[in-house]
Amino acid sequence: MSGEFTIEYVELPNGRLPAREFVDSLDDKAAARIDAFIERLRIYGNRMQGKFVKKLTNDIFELRVKQFDRIFRVLFFYQPGMLIVITSGFRKRQSKLRQARSQGRTN
Repeated sequence: MSGEFTIEYVELPNGRLPAREFVDSLDDKAAARIDAFIERLRIYGNRMQGKFVKKLTNDIFELRVKQFDRIFRVLFFYQPGMLIVITSGFRKRQSKLRQARSQGRTN
């Protein structure tokens, strides 16, 4: 299908792909969910703004993936020629306030 983007992962000088390694380190269901969102990003690209993609700076965006109570972020940027470069990924931790509330320690 024309109009689709190409996905590439940042490769470090030692050959490692940190973002891909992050996804591969997760359990199968979480990794499959993130891969499904990356596939949607490949298809829809910059039309996938809003709930699932947030602009962090002029050049850096985050793909927001939620699986039950776990929240994952995948950082990426666009390059000319319909290219999306994925740089890193991480699991978002609960905020300290939310964590305190869930443990009944609010002030």
